[in-house]
Amino acid sequence: MHIHDENEIKTVVKSSLTRHNYYRKIHSVALLTKSEKLNDYSQNWANHLAKKDKMYHNPKNKDYGENIYYIYSTEVITDVGKDAVDAWYSEKEYFDFGWNEDDMSKAKKAYHLTQLIWKESIDLGTGMAKSSSGKIFVVSNYFPPGNEIGSFRSNIYPPSINKACNLIAIKHSLEVISITILILFKSATIFGLE
Repeated sequence: MHIHDENEIKTVVKSSLTRHNYYRKIHSVALLTKSEKLNDYSQNWANHLAKKDKMYHNPKNKDYGENIYYIYSTEVITDVGKDAVDAWYSEKEYFDFGWNEDDMSKAKKAYHLTQLIWKESIDLGTGMAKSSSGKIFVVSNYFPPGNEIGSFRSNIYPPSINKACNLIAIKHSLEVISITILILFKSATIFGLE
């Protein structure tokens, strides 16, 4: 038996898309668009998982990339769509962005991450269902699917936010240097050391 509220599902769909695109911006890839077809597909699988009260990938899914998340908590969960995407993204600790594509052994622990930021994936659908035991399942499907062996290098980019942070730090350093030079110049003028 699955338990869910339509408004709750809409909230999860929206927050999942927003969070996916937040991370995709960091990796300089195009934003995903919401697909009602994929939302329905994901919702059907989430309902199935809630009925079975067990998490596993859809063995019949040959057309889409798929990420699944579940949580069981006695506490109030405020944003399970965001939480799911954050959990998938946290796999970046297992992925070396300077990897050699011939050795993808590290990527196996990060397939949720790599699907999330896969450049060629453009459509996203998400579903959510609760089981009678209290487990919450979140399923996201992507088209075209990612994680295609031989295509990682052309589809996975390192985070670019570090570049932005470095530029801000450089700008700040230049401002400090400019202020220091200005102070020295004014001091020299005051003391007649021009």
